[in-house]
Amino acid sequence: MIGTLAEATTSRLKTAEFCRFLQLLDLSTTGTMDRTALARAVKSGASVLTPGHGLDSANRLFDLVRQQALPGSTRGGVTTQDVLATLGVADLLDLYPAPSRLEPLQNPLPTVGAEAIAAAVTANISRLTVAHGDAGVGKTTAMRQIGDHLPVGSQVVLFDC
Repeated sequence: MIGTLAEATTSRLKTAEFCRFLQLLDLSTTGTMDRTALARAVKSGASVLTPGHGLDSANRLFDLVRQQALPGSTRGGVTTQDVLATLGVADLLDLYPAPSRLEPLQNPLPTVGAEAIAAAVTANISRLTVAHGDAGVGKTTAMRQIGDHLPVGSQVVLFDC
């Protein structure tokens, strides 16, 4: 089995990469699910990776993989281009989150929220802090200013989801 894997990956993985792959490969759950359960798990997992998170995209990906196992298939493997075509997107970037659309602020007014959030974060260092509020109250502006109220050396990463 290892020889077959090595042969199948030799054009893509160097020896050290193949050894690392073998270290990470976990076959401990192989055969623990029937085909229906496995299909359901694949569809569920794939749906969160696809544009729109729709079941239709998951079904199309599942069918693409299934076709590789059918008799008469060339079994050449599923390529990136196969996946992109199946999902109806032109580029890998179309599958990832869109770039941030937050416009730079010119001379923003200081917000009380930034100081309050920074105080909550520093008082609860190893805990999750959630800032919430109604639309338009200044959550994004406060988060942009939070660094001004954190200890020196702190890092702020503003994730625009």
